[in-house]
Amino acid sequence: MQRVFHEQTLRHVPAFGEILLNVVSLAKVFEGRNYFAKFMCPPTVGQAVGDWKTFYKRWSMFTTEQMDVGLLDLVAPLIDVSGAEA
Repeated sequence: MQRVFHEQTLRHVPAFGEILLNVVSLAKVFEGRNYFAKFMCPPTVGQAVGDWKTFYKRWSMFTTEQMDVGLLDLVAPLIDVSGAEA
């Protein structure tokens, strides 16, 4: 539930807003017991490993040297129930 999938990027998920409502509802039920995995991008294409090298050769704009790393943060409604910092 990261900003990169919510905001208008090339990785935008059109149904994100609809999905987010359900995830926020669940997170509130389990508030204080939530853990969110964070998808991390390599700094450069050359630092990607395995099949990810092929992916990042095509999508180099998603390496951390080229993207706004803030896009890897949780969306705001989940920061409130996760205990994570913005």
